[in-house]
Amino acid sequence: MIELNIIQKIRLNVFNYAPTEKKMKSGWTGELQFYVFKCPIHGIVENYPSGFNQILKCPICVKNMLS
Repeated sequence: MIELNIIQKIRLNVFNYAPTEKKMKSGWTGELQFYVFKCPIHGIVENYPSGFNQILKCPICVKNMLS
């Protein structure tokens, strides 16, 4: 479960996404801003914008598509 502060909860309800924190994964050269957003299937999830259009994709849905 992702813990959100009150500002993040408000932004999530108003804009359907909210920034959480900057993270750096193994093999990355720098940090990326992560966001929390609502997946219609999996509920509230966290990921970073991906692709040319910087789209937020549910990491669980993406993992299920690849398996």
